[in-house]
Amino acid sequence: ALAVALGGTGTACTVLEQRTGDELLHPTANHLGSRQMEVLRQWGLEDRVITAGRAPELPDRRYWMDRLDGRVIYEIERHGGGPRAPLPHSPTDETWISKGSFDPILLDAARSLPGVEVRFASEVVDLAEDETGVSLEVDGAHGPEQHRADYVVACDGAASMVRTRLGIDAIRIRTGIVLRSVWFTAPALADILPPGGLHYSLVDPGGM
Repeated sequence: ALAVALGGTGTACTVLEQRTGDELLHPTANHLGSRQMEVLRQWGLEDRVITAGRAPELPDRRYWMDRLDGRVIYEIERHGGGPRAPLPHSPTDETWISKGSFDPILLDAARSLPGVEVRFASEVVDLAEDETGVSLEVDGAHGPEQHRADYVVACDGAASMVRTRLGIDAIRIRTGIVLRSVWFTAPALADILPPGGLHYSLVDPGGM
């Protein structure tokens, strides 16, 4: 997203992404709020995102169940289906779209802008700042690389190497919870699940 914002102003930039391009397809997120959609409208991407996402006229119901083919413990309905009423505070609306469908749209937009380069399988392993800019050591797809930039923006998450190099501490909250993301297809589920669901959550008989 930052590459699209910079490239749209004519600012050249290079994105160094540690992951391979194939990993973008894993749907680790699925929702864009109205404020995010406003930014995408400014970039000319709103219609593409809406088309690639879940049709906005579909029902939006949430179910809590004891098992996928079992009883419904609780349900709420945010939208019963059909045309949505315009929001009073925004010209656009939220969109449900998986990250696996959204990221390729951003990638295509970034690569279409002059001066924007996106490199996958490129891990920044070290960097050093001086009076005129920043030098980076990169473990690239074809071996070690050196890059030079006026500025570096770190978008490398909680385990940020850049944050560590700058001596910035991070608050670590240990909950003992391990989250796993599993992506699979199961067309037959549509025949046994309650209709119109956007989220289905499984709870044990005690409600946990």
